[in-house]
Amino acid sequence: MTNLIFPTNLTGKLLFHTYISYSDKSSQLHLYDFKTQELIQLSQDNWNVIDPMNAIFTPDGKWIIFMGVINESWHLFMYELGTGSKPVNLTEKLDGINYEDPKISRDGKCVYFKQDGGIYRAWLEYKNGKPELINPISITKFNPSIEYSMPFPSSNEQFIYYVLGSGGGELGIYRVNIATGEEIVFDDEKDVGAYYPIVRKDGMVFYSKWKGEQNRFDQIKMKKLPEETAISLGFNELKSDNSDPWPVDDSNYIFFCSTREGNYQIYLGEISTGQSVNLKMLGLNNHQELNYLAPCYFQET
Repeated sequence: MTNLIFPTNLTGKLLFHTYISYSDKSSQLHLYDFKTQELIQLSQDNWNVIDPMNAIFTPDGKWIIFMGVINESWHLFMYELGTGSKPVNLTEKLDGINYEDPKISRDGKCVYFKQDGGIYRAWLEYKNGKPELINPISITKFNPSIEYSMPFPSSNEQFIYYVLGSGGGELGIYRVNIATGEEIVFDDEKDVGAYYPIVRKDGMVFYSKWKGEQNRFDQIKMKKLPEETAISLGFNELKSDNSDPWPVDDSNYIFFCSTREGNYQIYLGEISTGQSVNLKMLGLNNHQELNYLAPCYFQET
């Protein structure tokens, strides 16, 4: 398949993290600026945050929100880009133990996250320029035998998509109506895991799903409605893992990760043609011992 030529209209910024292996405490956050072609490591030793990962931009692109470990617990942090200041611990004063998988509403007013096995929403406020989370509420039902994770809000915040996992490790994607609390299945096929839902502005949901019960290579799928049959995207490589999709709003492009050349590396794919390109041509993916994961793109206007 012909490699995709990197589009000149993608002039924003890309967040991602790297580590040697999961839970080895080596994770670091990075930012690539497509306009200046500059790649920098954001996380620093003086942050005193272990394993910073899964970062997202605020809607204005001025801050990032990420998860990391401090005092042996996962917390959520905000860091103001370009300031050199240290991250603010958003969950330091809240009552839970572990806070993970942060996502933010498109208006920047709410943060969604996993807390101790459930999905929560809290309001984001700035006091004297410093962000803080207030009034966290649970938006999923408590069940000690089931873990909720990886929340992502729809564009109008009518729904929250999330992953539900049983004690046996099976994963499926569900959707909850925030106003009514009604939960329905979005994609949960027996013995075939589905996870990491990301919702494009037009409502299309992208996620990873095993190719089959006996073939557990991750493939990136997309569909808009629960009753639809998911489409497998043409750039999936059938004998490697393809995951962590991040679609670019108002475009035909999607960033994703794949193990087709060894460890996880970041690619850009074109949805309509199935073509893709490895971002090592931009200076990423150049350390073979590292895994490059969780891309998040911000398009500057």
